[in-house]
Amino acid sequence: GTVLIHVKNTNGSNRTLTLTTTQTANGLAITSPAYVIPATTGDKMICNLPAQLQTAGQVYMDWDASAGVSVGVFSIPG
Repeated sequence: GTVLIHVKNTNGSNRTLTLTTTQTANGLAITSPAYVIPATTGDKMICNLPAQLQTAGQVYMDWDASAGVSVGVFSIPG
């Protein structure tokens, strides 16, 4: 299936979401992608996550700060 992450930011500062992984591919560390959510009216849909990010069906989210942030995570069967 497909995983979608919908993030809204109402804070006056940008927020950065990093999808962390400790997995490797062919012995090399996989880079954890980071997404900047714009200040005040930030609205971002993140989709098509690499399968390597998902350990046991989970996605790990790290934030630089979380005030004013709301998140929706959706799994679409397929």
